[in-house]
This record gives sequence, C-alpha cells and structure tokens, in this order.
Amino acid sequence: TPITFSAQVTERGSAVSSYNWQFQFGSPNQSANPSPSVVFSQLPATVSLTITDNDNHACIVSQNVTSAPPSNQLKRRIFRER
Repeated sequence: TPITFSAQVTERGSAVSSYNWQFQFGSPNQSANPSPSVVFSQLPATVSLTITDNDNHACIVSQNVTSAPPSNQLKRRIFRER
C-alpha cells in the first residue's frame, strides 16, 4: 500500500526551489515531488526531506516510519536569518 507524504512549507522571504526526499527501503527511493507516494519493502524505514529555497537556504528533517498509516506529513519551516 502506498504512503503519500506531503511537504507543507511556510515561506518567509524566498520561495521554495527544490524538494529532495530520500526513502529507505522505498520505491521510489527518492523524489523531487512535494507530495510523493511511496511503497516500502520493509518497515521501519527512515524518510528524509531536504527543502531548499531560492536563496539556497536548506532545511533537513528526518522521520522514522514504523507502520503504514493512510498518510504521513513531514513539517518543517525555512527561516532566513537576518
């Protein structure tokens, strides 16, 4: 059963330029889509997301997936330092 992930970003300043998902034991094992659907060959598995904005600021967050719920969300905000 596929699990759909959703990157929800609150922008401050520069817009998001890229999403880079990495899925341990996932198919696909990576994605640039903000809301990818993934099938895992085994659980638990680690999911990592790197979000980069137009000013090249990056934010990385990881989460362990231990079961297959209807959906998971990784939430992280990108803040520019002033």
